[in-house]
Amino acid sequence: MSAAAEWARSGPRVLRTAFAVAVAMWLAYWLRLPIGYIAPVLVVTALGGLLDTFSIKTALLMVVLVAVVAQGLTLLLTPLLGNRAAYLTIVGVALFFAYRLQAHPKLAPVVALTLPLLVMFGPLVPLSAGFAQGMAVLLMLLAGCAVIGVILAWLVFPGPAAAASAAIPAAPRSAIDSAVSAAILVLLIALTLRFDAQSALRLLMIASTVLAAVDPRAGIKTAGMTMAATAAGVAGAFFIRNVTFIVQTPLMAGLMAALIVLGVGRRLTHPATAQTASAGLVSLFVLIGGNGSVDDKKLVVFLLYTLGGIAIAIGLRHTLLWHLDRNARLAPTPRIP
Repeated sequence: MSAAAEWARSGPRVLRTAFAVAVAMWLAYWLRLPIGYIAPVLVVTALGGLLDTFSIKTALLMVVLVAVVAQGLTLLLTPLLGNRAAYLTIVGVALFFAYRLQAHPKLAPVVALTLPLLVMFGPLVPLSAGFAQGMAVLLMLLAGCAVIGVILAWLVFPGPAAAASAAIPAAPRSAIDSAVSAAILVLLIALTLRFDAQSALRLLMIASTVLAAVDPRAGIKTAGMTMAATAAGVAGAFFIRNVTFIVQTPLMAGLMAALIVLGVGRRLTHPATAQTASAGLVSLFVLIGGNGSVDDKKLVVFLLYTLGGIAIAIGLRHTLLWHLDRNARLAPTPRIP
């Protein structure tokens, strides 16, 4: 396929995603939401990548879903704060079933939003009912920013609604695969419970995206490329925040986000490279989007440890799956009477 034909096919989707990311970031900054970098992340991971079709009805259902899931997690997890073991067990079990369901054709968008919410509530489950309600409202506002951005992008850049990442459906995860991924996130949540909310949320959002993106059919090379893209996003965000100083205003942050999406647009819409590009983008947006007073140097050091832990988890998962597949191939074929 020629370059012109490729752009004619994927161009509207690239422009739509870039526009939606920028608008979502502008709205989140304009509303002065304390964790506004989640709005463009929602565009990339859920609203902009996993839905086969998009409509106003779907958009409203996504916002309602965020509100319902947030309230449900608050009611379920807040009473368990005094019992850390039970609290982390509930989160781990929920993550396990979420990983098992993420390849379901109809539930994939639901799981795409549930996974980051489960991880976010790890360090952010409030100590009081009033703060719990505030968190639920905040998440609904962030989802609303993402939905408005996508709606405006669809109106300005109409085109095919089919998502590239949906062209090759995700393979279902095995029980061992799901358990390993859930265990590493529960361990990270336990470690970040002592950190401030901004640091913990940034680290866990990146970790959850990396672990959620890797398809079980992908080899170690693809997993390594995903990790490398995540590390590149961390390095890019560190450079942008500390050298260029161009993300100090909402307008410049939105323009920078749009240019970054345009720069990796083809990789983001190509099924073979979509998960790698999205992992790098999420890490970049999570780190450049916040206004929190987090020491970037300490954050980058901790992120390197976090990425190392995730790499070990991914390697262990692929090793287990390889042995399971090998044993299945070597098993004797039953005779048919």
